[in-house]
Amino acid sequence: MPPSLQNLKISFFGASGKQDGLFPIQPGQLHPGFSDLAESWAPELETIKKYCSGFSFIENDNLFVKESRFEKVAVFLLLSSDCIYKNNSVLNKLLSSGLRKDPDYYYPIITIGDLDIANLFETEQANALLPEKNSLDTRLKFLDSGIWHRYIQRSPTDEKFKFEEQLKNALNDLCLYHDNNLYHSIVARATLEFHLRLLDNSRIAPVGKMDHKEKVTPFKFHSETKMKQKAQEIEGFFLENFGKGKSTPLRWRFLMVDDYASYPLSPVSGAADIQIVSKKDWVGLLLDKFQTDIEVPRPTGEKKPDYKGATRDIIKHTLSMMRQRTYDILLLDYLLGPAKRLRGKKEREYGSDFLNMLQEDNKESSLEYHRGPMGRFWIFPISSFPFAFPDKLRQLGLDSYTGLWHLSGGGDPVSSPYLFRYYLLKFMQQQIMEYVMDDKMLSGGLRPFSRIEQVEIWAGAIEKKLGQLVLQSIILENEAHESAVAESMVDQKLAKRFKDFIFRLRELMRLLNAGVRNYDALTEFEARWQEIQQNKYYPATINLLSQKFNQLIFHNQKLATEKTEASNGRRLVLSDMHLLKIPDSLRDKANIRELWLNGNRLEFLPDWLGELKNLEKIYLTHNNFYLFPAPLLDKRLKKLRYIDLRHNQIKIKNTTGPRPGLATTRQEVSVLLAEAQKMMESTQGHLETIRELIENEDVKAAAKYFERLNQEYKNKGRISENTADETSDFLTLLINRINQLYRAANNGLISNNDYAATLSQITHSLLKESRIYFDNIPNDKDQP
Repeated sequence: MPPSLQNLKISFFGASGKQDGLFPIQPGQLHPGFSDLAESWAPELETIKKYCSGFSFIENDNLFVKESRFEKVAVFLLLSSDCIYKNNSVLNKLLSSGLRKDPDYYYPIITIGDLDIANLFETEQANALLPEKNSLDTRLKFLDSGIWHRYIQRSPTDEKFKFEEQLKNALNDLCLYHDNNLYHSIVARATLEFHLRLLDNSRIAPVGKMDHKEKVTPFKFHSETKMKQKAQEIEGFFLENFGKGKSTPLRWRFLMVDDYASYPLSPVSGAADIQIVSKKDWVGLLLDKFQTDIEVPRPTGEKKPDYKGATRDIIKHTLSMMRQRTYDILLLDYLLGPAKRLRGKKEREYGSDFLNMLQEDNKESSLEYHRGPMGRFWIFPISSFPFAFPDKLRQLGLDSYTGLWHLSGGGDPVSSPYLFRYYLLKFMQQQIMEYVMDDKMLSGGLRPFSRIEQVEIWAGAIEKKLGQLVLQSIILENEAHESAVAESMVDQKLAKRFKDFIFRLRELMRLLNAGVRNYDALTEFEARWQEIQQNKYYPATINLLSQKFNQLIFHNQKLATEKTEASNGRRLVLSDMHLLKIPDSLRDKANIRELWLNGNRLEFLPDWLGELKNLEKIYLTHNNFYLFPAPLLDKRLKKLRYIDLRHNQIKIKNTTGPRPGLATTRQEVSVLLAEAQKMMESTQGHLETIRELIENEDVKAAAKYFERLNQEYKNKGRISENTADETSDFLTLLINRINQLYRAANNGLISNNDYAATLSQITHSLLKESRIYFDNIPNDKDQP
């Protein structure tokens, strides 16, 4: 038994589902009235006996109550009165003048029961497990709500929380509080008294026929056991992403704005000789796995070196420190010490006064006080009654989250240490996530855009969001010289992984936002996406984007492939599917006679098209052909007697009739193909086409025409690979400039004069490059 247990008194409060009545329990044995439970409770009783020998127990506080009583208000009235303490009248002392007479009038209570109250009322799934849904009083969590009350489930469903482990953990916590003498502090006793009155009154009277009484409770007590688990989960996040062993190299610089922060907590009357831990040291113990430097305003002005009172003029001292350095988090008490006010009067200061000072500084042109990460003050209320802070803010009309500060709900480290620890670690995690994100938070940040169905709008929204995250990553490096947490994060693996992933993902979305409108762009997009998908640290984000890509980009391509593979007829219709390429599975369909490809985004046809020797009709209207599709010239397509290429970018001088690009007989097809062959051989004709497109103010179409022609020449070997690649790089950059210029104009981000000047530069570059290009490529008839 640890030495600290020798003077610790504990009460046990048991909950049984079989017996009614209130009976005392001694360590390791049952009251005779519970003899029929002896066998079923034997393991628990032996465990209690094993770990609790040497404890002091309060006989009349050790009780069993039938579990069904938790459905009744009466049991909570008993807990909040002296009815169950017939001999001791413990709570009667607590609620009367005895408050200042006896320092040992109340002891921690451990409740043992079958219910899982830690998860009670948190989710619908948890409530569904109850015998009678919502029949239990929500105040049941009072039994696990702070340093005074802990609850242990007899047979938990989760093997990680066996009864013996729960008992050891609860006893360790009570010993920790006892060692630091928290039970003797005024703040712990005052909070207990307040919570006991809440226990009595936090209920709705049965007025009228509505079900508010059963369904709503104004005040629900939290479970310290649950808060401890949730705090450990956040601690696991830090250790997983930043951990080295059992601690993390991340560092925080705290400033505790509390007039008694460095001094021992005040003891109740009669315990003046007991040394209680200071709030500063206690918070340090709660953050033992984190590197935290907690500073407090120096109590200057006190005449005696051993002065134990409040730090006077604490706001003035605090602001003086904030002029000198940056603090990552401000731990702010609600009720502060005395300060000199107008006319020399000394008045009590409040945390809200401090917030007003920060607001006044924000109005000045030159800011006086150093802000924390991301240019805001990160403020965590540390009052014994933290809900007083939000109430005061509402009265003052102040928001908790603004461009000036991020104000947490806060917590009380003394009376509910695990609730405090959870909210503070969550606050610290939120601060980290201002710079970088893990997979869960990143995917959650991108998910709201998933309802957008237009690919350009969706890609633009995602690109803008990613741009903000890139900026956050850059700010992290810039703030490293001031903020302790920023400095310690820069070289951490999560920060590096996040920065690399976000940069690559943004470039991918830029490519998509620019418009995946041709096969080459789609190929580049797919290659980058395949590379990004290898990242193992962001699976949820990758899965989210993959679903959207399949929906917006690859979905129809997949449907076209499935439709082609399932086709056994002579006619295949793949119209109006916005396809960028023909499915490769079409290559095996040698019996195809008619191929409908109108209403897509095709810029080329595959070289193997000639293998479809039975092809008679092909419909290619409303696509993106800038050049005549060369595979149609394949001599194996002897049966081809219908070609429709209308409503494309091709300049075809068809002499067969009034509808250029349409051939409806074998003779017309032969004439069309002959004309196309001449066009493809004439470099001068291509240059004229580019100039004509430019004159029609379609600079992008001219660049795309040039881009496709360059690819065709490369495929035919009419130019060297070096020349083709250099030209391709030039045109890619040029088309990107055109896209950026168009977006800037559409969004009103560029003036008409600047737009015209930039477009003129692009046009000049395109004409110059195309002239040089075609001057060095002879016509076919000029080649030896």
